[in-house]
Amino acid sequence: MKIIEQNENILQLKDGNISSIITGVILAVVGAVIGLLAQSSDTVVILIVVAFIAIGAALVLFSSSINIVIDKTKGQIVYGKKRIVGAKMASYQTANVFRIETRKEWRVQRASSNKGISMPRRTLVSQSFIVFKDGTQLPLGHQKSNSSGLSIGPAVFTGGSNESAIANQVAVFLGVPFEEINPPGGIQINLGGGGMGIRL
Repeated sequence: MKIIEQNENILQLKDGNISSIITGVILAVVGAVIGLLAQSSDTVVILIVVAFIAIGAALVLFSSSINIVIDKTKGQIVYGKKRIVGAKMASYQTANVFRIETRKEWRVQRASSNKGISMPRRTLVSQSFIVFKDGTQLPLGHQKSNSSGLSIGPAVFTGGSNESAIANQVAVFLGVPFEEINPPGGIQINLGGGGMGIRL
């Protein structure tokens, strides 16, 4: 998330999801290259090629960019989310903003080292939100992650500091409280799809 314009009355933020687009393009290209090099009618090869291209295309098509314009003179927040396959716009009243939050949590995922050994890798994930008085929440940007080793300590509080700094600027601009919610002592372990996990 970046502040691209700020003056006394206007604050504009933008957050793209370029990493998903790059990953999608790479997967689609890898799938196409495998298909060209293999030139096989083997069903398994064809399924692998189709899977790479389909996943890559989905990542590109459904990656979104978020654009937020806060206008104090109009008392309005204009929120836009754009994808290649469509866009969504909405407006909200600045008077209804309750606070700005940055939420952080640890996630542990399996990752292969260069020696082929599967080691757990801990990632600090953070995301900022505009929280309204009626409980409505708007993400200021996409979820960000900072990788770290398995060590514990001050990284819990320093990861995603740029995310928190920008969220705090938004709170100051709106004249509302800012809250940074750090992860509890436990670690969130992702078990796969559907957001399932175990908290230790």
